[in-house]
Order: sequence, then C-alpha cells, then structure tokens
Amino acid sequence: MTDTSTDLVRNPDNSFTLTLTASITDIDQSRQEVLQNHQQSFQKDGFRPGKAPLSMVEESIPLTHLIEDVASSVFSKLYGQKIKDYQLKPIIPPKISFQTPPIDLVHEWQASLTSCELPPHTLDPLYQADIKSLNAQGPTGESAPQSDKDGKVAKYYDILIKYSHCDLPEILLETEIQHRLSGLIDQTSQAGLTVDQYLRSKNTTLEQYRQQLASRVTQDWKINQSISLIAQEQNIQVSQEELNSLKAKNHNLSNPNILYFVLLEQKVVSFLSSL
Repeated sequence: MTDTSTDLVRNPDNSFTLTLTASITDIDQSRQEVLQNHQQSFQKDGFRPGKAPLSMVEESIPLTHLIEDVASSVFSKLYGQKIKDYQLKPIIPPKISFQTPPIDLVHEWQASLTSCELPPHTLDPLYQADIKSLNAQGPTGESAPQSDKDGKVAKYYDILIKYSHCDLPEILLETEIQHRLSGLIDQTSQAGLTVDQYLRSKNTTLEQYRQQLASRVTQDWKINQSISLIAQEQNIQVSQEELNSLKAKNHNLSNPNILYFVLLEQKVVSFLSSL
C-alpha cells in the first residue's frame, strides 16, 4: 500500500474513528486483486477458468458490485495497518462511512471507519456481601436441587449487575442490537412469521423491542465482564485439558473462545457459591 493520510479520534466511551484516504494507486491495486479473484471462477466459452482476460471479467461484474469489493479490499488493508500503527484493539468490525461521494474507480476515496475497544468495567467489592447473604438462605452445593441451583445462579447475576458499572459505546450497543434483530428475523422466518407479526403477538412495537434488547445487551455485558474480572482477581484459570474434555463432550461447541468462557463461568459460579 502507498502512503495515506489518516486521522484518529478517540472518544471517552472507548470508541474511535479512523479517517482514511485511499489513493488512486491503492484503488487500482485492489481492483486488480479483486478482478484476479473473480477470474479464477469466471467461465466463458473459449476460455478455461482463470484464463479469461481481466477486461472481460470486469465487464461481467456490475460496477456497483465491483466498487463494493474494491472498497472492502482497500479499506480492510488500510484499516488493518492503522490498527497496528496505533496499537488499537477493536472488538467489533468497523462501521464505514464514505466522505467523498459519488464513489467511482478514477478518484481517491476518503472514508471514516468507527469501531470500539473493550469498554472499562468496575465491580464494587460489596457484591460479595450480597452473595454471602444469598448463600446463607439455603444450600448451593451438589445436594441442592437443580432448579434451586439455576435460580440461585440467576440471583448471583442480578447481584453482579447491581454492583457492576460498564458504559457501553453506542456503536457496540447498536451492533449487538442489530445482531440480535438479525437472529429474530431468522427465527420468525423459520416459523413462517414476519417480524411485525411476532411483535404484535407480543403486544409490543419495534422501538419498544429495541429498548428491551438494549437493556438485555447491557446486562449481558455487565455479567460477562464481571465474570472475567472475578476470574482475574481470584486467579481462576481454565486449563487446556479442561477445554479438550469439554470439547469432546460437546461436539457442537467448536469455538474455543465460547468453550473457554463456558468453563470460566462455571468456575466463577462455583467460587460465588463458596462465599
């Protein structure tokens, strides 16, 4: 990539915006790479796959699609480099907004890319007093009925939420809401319903549902961040052997990060029940 101008704006909520400029050289280079990738699967009478001229390949791609692919390629490279340069640790894909419309392939591009790092989180040590008080109300060990255990774990989480402080960046909250809305669309579609039909059945509106999602997302983040913080403070760790054992028992859980957190959560809950 050639030299490009960039500006970084950091926000108090741990979000940030990078303003990146892609030169004509950058755009041409990514355009060639995109066309070469399409060339490998391009089929045309008289040409074997991967052998058709790039000019013919380009003619077969709608201009808007080509620009989208080139933009994705060029800004992915620029963004990745600047993330390293500024030692940023984004936790979600960036939201891109072009600053120089209309977009074509013969002028340089400028765009802002917004993402965020892990938001700061604190947990008031007074949470332990509430946990101890809750534990004193009844058994929480192996002898307790499963329904009692599940109910107590839910109360543990309510306490963690109560004593947790975590301000989520707006872009993180919106990304999580959109992800859950996408899940709702898939679920209602499989059930033969539209989202509007589902919401009417719940006697709620889309805006009210979004507000509910925002509350759930915030609570989930507080719980998960609290679990990680308690594990760090109490030196609670998960071994590779434990990960391998859980993976062997749950073949549907293949994501190592999810496996790790499942075990970490179990260990933190065990710690809370021992208070």
